[in-house]
Order: sequence, then C-alpha cells, then structure tokens
Amino acid sequence: GDVYKRQVHGAPNHGMIIGASRNKTITSFWSVNNSKPVFRSPLPEKLSSLQLTHDEKHLIGGGVSGVLYVWNTYTGSLIAKVNAHYSQINKILINSDDGLIVTISSDFTINVWLLANLVTSNAQYRKDLGLAQSGNIDNIKPFYTLSGHLDSVIDGALSKHNLGIFVSLSLDKTIKIWSISKGLLLHTIQLESEGNCLTMDMNNCLLYTSDAADDLLCVDLGGRRIIKKKINRL
Repeated sequence: GDVYKRQVHGAPNHGMIIGASRNKTITSFWSVNNSKPVFRSPLPEKLSSLQLTHDEKHLIGGGVSGVLYVWNTYTGSLIAKVNAHYSQINKILINSDDGLIVTISSDFTINVWLLANLVTSNAQYRKDLGLAQSGNIDNIKPFYTLSGHLDSVIDGALSKHNLGIFVSLSLDKTIKIWSISKGLLLHTIQLESEGNCLTMDMNNCLLYTSDAADDLLCVDLGGRRIIKKKINRL
C-alpha cells in the first residue's frame, strides 16, 4: 500500500519488479520469485511518476518538484537530472521505440523529450563513448512544449504503433488531441465534468475517461463523439 499504482513496473529481462515509494525517497526492486525487496535504492526526492523504457535500459522518474531523472538500470547510476517542469510530474509516457519521453505536469504543460538527448547529456557517459562534453545539463530543452490547458494535466495516452497522436486530460474539463511529431494541437474536446483517467484502445480509435459521477466516457477520435456509459459497481 506504500507504492503508487503509476510507479510499479515489471522488468522481465531483469526478472524484476520496480516500484517507487509513496511516502519515502526510495525505489525498491523485487525478484519475481520473492515477496520481499531484493534491494532498495535511495532517491533524490519523492517521485510522483515512474516509467521504464521498453528495452529496460533506462528508468525514468518524475519528481514532485518537477525534476526529471534518468537512471541506467544495468549500473544503477543516475545519468540525467533535468528541471523539466515548475510543478509535480503527474505521468511519464514513452513511445514504442523509446525515442520520445512525454512528461505531464501540474504546471498545465506537457513536455516532449528526446531520450537520446537526456542520456548523452551525462558527462561520464559521453566520456565512455569518446564524445565531446555537452555542457551544462540545465541547458537541455524539451523537443516540444505542448501548452493550452488551463489547469493541471493529470493523464495522457500515446497512440499505438508510433502513429504520432498524443491525447491529454486536464482538470480544466478538456481532452486535447495533439500531433506528437509536430507539436501541434489538433482538436479540443470539452467534458461536462472533470475526468480522472484516460487511455486509448489498440486501434487508436477510442479513449476512455471516467468522470466524477463514475460515468465511462468513450470518445470517438474520428467523429469526436462522446458516448457516456454508467459504471456498474461491484
């Protein structure tokens, strides 16, 4: 009960489950064959979001302060630390080829990062590869900043198969549809009440958000129609 649902990730190649604590500045690593953590790693601050790249080489963490962290999962070393947002990072998304990192924040904005830029910003990493030094890590800027929401952005979803569509959900009662490759707003969908979660189906056609009344809203991205369904409680 001490771990956020968005901060637990399986790493099959490592035979591990990785989770960040809700109340403590630690990350725990469990073996799939053991209920107790194999080891724990200290964190610079409490994390509000955590994500593992698909190749399991990098662990991406978002701090309550808005700082973005990147760890090498094989060495455990922190290889990037970037002042990504002015407020808490609520969710981190990674596209299917691990090229883009999307950070969603309470500062009303969404930042899109190139993972390669974050990884190669580390001085020791560049030295090991024989690369020139990249300068101050504070100079690393997002590939795009998506702005337009009028309140905290709390959730989002990327289209499957790298089709370049990103959808964001905000407390301003809107869903925004973006071109992630061009950094452009394509459409805004107005909701009757605040949504609390969002996802996209495998066909990239529908996204779902449950609102404060426990209704399930199905949004047709093509026709941009909202279909409301009542959730049956167990």
